[in-house]
Amino acid sequence: MYLCAGRGVTDVPTEQQWKERSAKCSPDWPHWYLRLCGRVEEQLNSNHPMTACGDHLAELKALAGELGIPFECYDHRTPDEIQRAASAIERVVKRMAGTKTKSDAYALA
Repeated sequence: MYLCAGRGVTDVPTEQQWKERSAKCSPDWPHWYLRLCGRVEEQLNSNHPMTACGDHLAELKALAGELGIPFECYDHRTPDEIQRAASAIERVVKRMAGTKTKSDAYALA
């Protein structure tokens, strides 16, 4: 057993994006879209992570220490860096609207 944690920011999609993303998911479960500070989802052996509002990494690390279990954090960016990157991507997508795919815009940002 181990405790794997990471930070992120809420990603608020447009109504169309919400419909496209949610079409791939079960309507029986609530959905919350995030931009993560690292690739923590690649380290989890679950598709049901817990989320909490706020930055609780220090408390989670202390909890893992008290429980005697390993603590792992895979953040390589800060929430501010994620927000700046998301804004840059959206600007590129708007400029490229109608000319290329959104994945091309992500590659350019």
